Amino acid sequence: MFVSNLDDSVNSVEITNNRNLTSLGFDFKECTYCYSSVQITNNPKLDLKKDCDGIIAIYNSRRKISGNLADCGCEIIGDFNSFIATMPSNCWMLFGTVTIDENSDLGVLEKNFANVTRINGGLSVQKTLFSDLSFLRSIESIDSDPYHSTVFYSIVIKNNPNLISLGMNAKRDGLYLTIRDNPKLCVTPQELSNFYAGVVLDSNLDITVCFNNETSPKWCQLGNTTNLANLPEECEVLVGDLVFDEKFDFDNSYKLFYVEYIFGSFTITNSSLRTLNMLPNLIKVRSIRDNKIPIHIFNNSGLYEIFVMFNFQGVETGESCVIENNPSLAMDIYTCSILKGRKEAKTGNNFQNCGDDTTTLVRKYDSTPLNIDVYKGVPKFLEVSHAIDDPGTVTLNNPWDRNFTSIEDSDEDEYDEPEGSTSYPPNFIYLNIAVVLLIFLIFE
Repeated sequence: MFVSNLDDSVNSVEITNNRNLTSLGFDFKECTYCYSSVQITNNPKLDLKKDCDGIIAIYNSRRKISGNLADCGCEIIGDFNSFIATMPSNCWMLFGTVTIDENSDLGVLEKNFANVTRINGGLSVQKTLFSDLSFLRSIESIDSDPYHSTVFYSIVIKNNPNLISLGMNAKRDGLYLTIRDNPKLCVTPQELSNFYAGVVLDSNLDITVCFNNETSPKWCQLGNTTNLANLPEECEVLVGDLVFDEKFDFDNSYKLFYVEYIFGSFTITNSSLRTLNMLPNLIKVRSIRDNKIPIHIFNNSGLYEIFVMFNFQGVETGESCVIENNPSLAMDIYTCSILKGRKEAKTGNNFQNCGDDTTTLVRKYDSTPLNIDVYKGVPKFLEVSHAIDDPGTVTLNNPWDRNFTSIEDSDEDEYDEPEGSTSYPPNFIYLNIAVVLLIFLIFE
């Protein structure tokens, strides 16, 4: 659809006073020259719900829409507590920032939020005495387009001394997130999943995470031990502090293969590791405590590579990552950039540190670059199944394949057939005997 101004109106689209109009009949997302502003008013049978995404994408803050059967929400004007008290019952979407504070009336919120399913803007809940935010449970989405909006919106839940649970179902898309200074609050993995469902901007969390019966098995809670024996298989999200040290549990490290996110911290210290190839799918580490270093890697003599050629995108934290005393580890520009949260990473006494100018350093030769010297208690390579041609046949207890080790790294089994020898399966031998007997009987 092509639209151009034919008069002096500031609106590129005007649809007004059409008493029988029920639908627009075109898609705003395909409107090539829709610009300036839009006015859609006084069309009593026109339902705009399905058109709102396209309208918002083009006219994020330059629109006048009212008097239709279903408008594209209601603009929040002035003080929110005053606005919500007189808000029309047909306001299914709100534009702007919903601000809930010590002056908000719980009864009014419960009544007037009943029909609201979307907030195109932000949410602020601060200094309340509420024990939960279940009055927001009807809201399915809190979103904004960070690429086109003139305002960067946030979800802020802060300084609520009595807040125990959220009770929300809303998904965040395109907003910053701050949840902190709520001393009694326990956030569920389901709520965290919703907060990271869409386009994710930075988060500032100081929270406790509480698992319940509805928590997905893909969310796994780390205990107070470095042993991974009790960690379920196929975890995608870890909550807690993941530690690799001199007691690194390689036998069970295959359980980390699918991990994508860590809500907590990641520490590697005094280990014999060379690489982090047991975490090939890790995407982000998100801090949930102020007093924890998000990524702390120190005193690892053989470690020479971290987060290289993986999916890792960095950290969300207000603290600095600390990478120190790893004599084989080169902190290149890329690694330093992805380890920068709201603060620069702190590096020192590594083979190469962030900010070093030289790129011509040569490491000391390492004859065991693939963590071979820490394969303690692992079955011989030849005694487990492999999936060179068919990845679907990999057994879950096959740490060799999961750590990209070749057959050359294993000693040959002493019971293997010598090279050049020929052996036949029992069925083949029996078949040959049967054929010989049959021929003998025929000629007899």
